[in-house]
Amino acid sequence: MASDSTDVNAKVNMMKRIMINSETCTGCGLCEIMCSFHHRKVFSRKLASVEISELMKDGTRKITLHDRDENGHLSCDNCEGLDEPLCVTYCYTKAIVEVKSHEK
Repeated sequence: MASDSTDVNAKVNMMKRIMINSETCTGCGLCEIMCSFHHRKVFSRKLASVEISELMKDGTRKITLHDRDENGHLSCDNCEGLDEPLCVTYCYTKAIVEVKSHEK
């Protein structure tokens, strides 16, 4: 019997990546507020994994996604346990979006 190149037992994991477009960010802070709620059930921009800077000279904002705990900000876990990260769900300008890809 010929070998099939498709392994039916292979597990495919859905990898979540968050992409940021700082040009469309208004600085409303809703992503920060919802992120802190996910982590600690409080509304505090200082605890969020996502951090929005003040308006820069070119009119855009720098959006930082913390990958480790630093300066009070908690490490991003892509809102583990939820279908979509809360920063993505509540970003009405789509400055923060989720890109899903399959990984074997």
